[in-house]
Amino acid sequence: MPGETAGLAPDPAWKVKQDPNNPWSIGDTVVTAIGQGYNLVSPLQLMRVTAAVANGGTLLQPQLVLNVTDPSGKVVQDYKTKVAGQVPVSPQNLAVVREGMHQVVADKRKGTAYRMVIDPPGKGGIPPIQIGGKTGTAEYGEEIEDPITHLKHRRSHAWFTAFAPFDKPEIAIVVLLEGGDNSLEGSTWAVPIADKILQSYFHVVR
Repeated sequence: MPGETAGLAPDPAWKVKQDPNNPWSIGDTVVTAIGQGYNLVSPLQLMRVTAAVANGGTLLQPQLVLNVTDPSGKVVQDYKTKVAGQVPVSPQNLAVVREGMHQVVADKRKGTAYRMVIDPPGKGGIPPIQIGGKTGTAEYGEEIEDPITHLKHRRSHAWFTAFAPFDKPEIAIVVLLEGGDNSLEGSTWAVPIADKILQSYFHVVR
């Protein structure tokens, strides 16, 4: 897309080029694995990752137009889904990631997306909509001092990505709230917005 920026999935070779005197460490591996450190990702890039996890590893090419219709509603041009490739991850490992994303929402004691309310048992015999998701809190910039507590902290963006239904995914979403001068975290700020989006998509009335 015009203006789209490249992401960054750091590795030892990349770090050596950036700082030859500071080689890759086990700490870099750990923070990279949980999405922190040198990682850079746009909302659209994260959407592609989420969709690939949801569908079993197929990386799809994003598109903005589903089809073109004439004034009567007849489709005059259709756009087929384009496959960009497969992620180099085994089905077994993808299954572990999927289940972890499910527990982020389903585990109401330990899951960071426990504020989702779309997945409890539905009313009128409607089965619950199970979701897979992941919260994120992305720190950026220099440390700032809270004017009241005088504690130092970094500003942060609030992230949440999700797919649903868990067993037969048909939608993937990403919510990003830019922190500005604030420190926002995904569980508190992004999850409730995603919940509203999914409620609307699945026509859930609360």
